[in-house]
Amino acid sequence: MDEADFRKQATDGGYGEPRPLLFSPNVSPQLHAHEFSVFLLVTRGELTLKFSEGEETFAVGDCCALPAGTLHDEYTGPGGADVLIATKT
Repeated sequence: MDEADFRKQATDGGYGEPRPLLFSPNVSPQLHAHEFSVFLLVTRGELTLKFSEGEETFAVGDCCALPAGTLHDEYTGPGGADVLIATKT
């Protein structure tokens, strides 16, 4: 997906204005959840989301949506990752 399509889907889905978020190399935070829903697009690198039932890796052009309250960890490799992120409460 390209940035224009992502922005349209975010708006159509009721998410706020997308903003850049930069993940440092070798990030591995602890399991957590957000009080808001997230829609994101990877614009550089790879981002792996780990859930209790498995994990999924997202590369440039991939997007995903996480409903509020979803328990997850975010992992990056040595190159880190950049994403566009849009949220809604």
